[in-house]
Amino acid sequence: EAVRFAGSSEDARAAKGPVSVQLEQGWHLIFLGNTCDQGPGAIRFTKTLLQMKRSYPDRVHLLLGPRDVMKMRLTSELAADQVKSLTVPPVYWAEDAESYTEYVRKIAAASEHMPEAEVDEEAMQKHNNAAVRLQYMLEHGMGAPQDFEFRRKELAVLNGTTTDAVTDDMVADSYLEAVESNGYLRDYLSNAQVAVFLNDTLFVHGHLLVEDNRWALRSIPGQEDVADVARWVIGINSWAANEIANWECSPTWATAPTTNTREAWAARGGAALIDYACPASQVPSALCARWVDTDGTPRSCPEALVAYLKGQGVRRVVVGNVPQGNCPSLVLHGDLTVVMIDTSYSQPGSDLAFEGDHRGAAVAEVIIDGPTCTVRGVTEDQEFVEYKSGGPRGDPLVGRVLGKRFVKARCLGRKDADEVSYLLAQFLGYKVEYSHLTEDEVVQALKSKAEAEPRHQRTLLTSCGDLFGASMTGDSSATAIRHLLAALGVQPGGELSGEMLQSLAEDAVACDLIGYHFPGCGLEELWGWAAEATEPVNEESLLERCRQKAPEVPFPVAGRLTITVASGRNLRAADRAMMGFGAPVSSDPYVVLKCVSGDGKSQTHTTKVVNKNLNPDWDETFVFDVKGQRLPKLSLETFDKDMMKSDFLGRANIPFPYTAKQMRIRVPLTGELATGHIELVCQFESDDDGFVWPARDLGTASESPFEDDPPVPATAVAEVDSASPDLSTQNRRATAYFSPAGSDADEGFFVDASASKTLQGGMNPSDDSDSDEISVASM
Repeated sequence: EAVRFAGSSEDARAAKGPVSVQLEQGWHLIFLGNTCDQGPGAIRFTKTLLQMKRSYPDRVHLLLGPRDVMKMRLTSELAADQVKSLTVPPVYWAEDAESYTEYVRKIAAASEHMPEAEVDEEAMQKHNNAAVRLQYMLEHGMGAPQDFEFRRKELAVLNGTTTDAVTDDMVADSYLEAVESNGYLRDYLSNAQVAVFLNDTLFVHGHLLVEDNRWALRSIPGQEDVADVARWVIGINSWAANEIANWECSPTWATAPTTNTREAWAARGGAALIDYACPASQVPSALCARWVDTDGTPRSCPEALVAYLKGQGVRRVVVGNVPQGNCPSLVLHGDLTVVMIDTSYSQPGSDLAFEGDHRGAAVAEVIIDGPTCTVRGVTEDQEFVEYKSGGPRGDPLVGRVLGKRFVKARCLGRKDADEVSYLLAQFLGYKVEYSHLTEDEVVQALKSKAEAEPRHQRTLLTSCGDLFGASMTGDSSATAIRHLLAALGVQPGGELSGEMLQSLAEDAVACDLIGYHFPGCGLEELWGWAAEATEPVNEESLLERCRQKAPEVPFPVAGRLTITVASGRNLRAADRAMMGFGAPVSSDPYVVLKCVSGDGKSQTHTTKVVNKNLNPDWDETFVFDVKGQRLPKLSLETFDKDMMKSDFLGRANIPFPYTAKQMRIRVPLTGELATGHIELVCQFESDDDGFVWPARDLGTASESPFEDDPPVPATAVAEVDSASPDLSTQNRRATAYFSPAGSDADEGFFVDASASKTLQGGMNPSDDSDSDEISVASM
């Protein structure tokens, strides 16, 4: 919806020049750097980006990547007077690389069919040319040994010839032409930046800190550290622009290097920027920084950096540079998110679009809509991926860590199946091992880890939303007592003592729990009763005692209830194809909301119809005026719109949002043939004379999911059975999610208050494009 080819995508792949790409009004495109070295499409891809930059200069943002900057070396190292020399030392960031002399000696020996020891300088000079020097540079110091042949293939396409017709000299000339005064790569370097800061989102190619915990953020080579993020972005971009201007003025060596020291390689224009783009940079580099474990698993940022970014108004940081497998990774730090979007190694060794293609069949997009980040795509195994993170509709499980496994995505199943599961990734460098768990299995694994760590013992109690009225079916007060006993370690049917209840007396959440469901009843009274009881105290007798001590009392409620019908997922198909024959294939769903206030007043609102969609997005907001001596009864029904009579798709009861904070609620649909769920965002604003029992935020013991023993997520799961209030593990069919909106991070690349939409698109798996990362944002 943001970027589209003017023609078909097939025409774009077969194009012999830059293609016409349209950027829709209100959207921004941010390319995170590295236009080259990863496939036979660098020339066309880079020229297409530049064409977009000229068409939308204020809405297309190009970032520098190390591979782009390293091409600045070509003007000095491939100069005619330098190519003649065989005594070229390895670059200082590749000290273990073989010398250029040895490299040419091997080529000469293989070409002349003689032992290396017999190859003299005359034989080596015979094979010493710009093409050989370029291949040496690509292999030793640029990390791109395959790119020479990628360029040959692209030149063959552009020239309408075979690869055999493209000589080595033609390949070398194309690299040099790219960095000449009118070259496309020089044009790209002149228009690119190190960092982009849009509203509350910071974009860089690498990361903000390096392995030894030094910050790339705030650091500018040769200058004092800059305390302000915005000033750092301006400063680092100005410094890089000056370096590129120096390179354009002094593109060749003042003195060619004779050793592999930093000082020896500094006598040319732009040397400091080249150093900044290399792995041995003197200062922490936002181009090369990586913040992952040794196996490649994303790491949470240090608390000091997180606090600094939040204090500077940064809510999300978008980075590339480190491959993340078959879809982007989101690393959560409370209300700060790091989005890692490099998917260049989605399918290593696939060779799908071309020999050397590591991206393969996987493709993903990330859409930012307000505080919500939506990831959609297809994995290399053709599994459909879709989940939301952050904001009122965020998935509470994605981004969590189970031992060495990272909960990466929610999968909707393959093309030939419909099995919802969670994709878990274990990073092994550039290789990633994947496994799947059901939703229940992920939740139980997180709960087990929480139970194993004493400091998280209360997390189960404070995180389950149905404790405070979010239960979809059954008696929520009975459910609350069941959870209370479970927190005390009492098995179903087991007995408890006054001492057990007394242990909860200082637990504010437990007190709120009893007070919410049984006004007028307190834990102090309960433990005294239990201590004096002559009969065994169990779940049934405790519930009866609570009800006796909490008679029907007025519970005045007055105010405005706001409900946003956000979306529906996996709804039942009710409409048949082929003039009413065959199996149902789709529906035209809409939702009817009903609110019956305590004073008996009934109000209804109806959403729009979304045609032919089993996963509709409504995003419609309705307001109810509520007043009475009891909580209002909230419900919804979902229908398929037909000309004569709408078909029933399901119904659900809606828990009352008991605080003034927005609450995200996912309600499973019940009823004959019903499937799927509806996602809502609810908020109640009380009048002065209205009252809602002050329940607590459903937080966790830690903001970061990257603790050794992570707690249950803040938007934890309250599991309830559709048919009965029984919460036993043998009979769980429906799941309700319930949490305060904004209790977790607002994920995404870019959010703007006026029109908050963002998209990050993985490249088409059949494209010859060799880009690393692209994101598109709406202003």
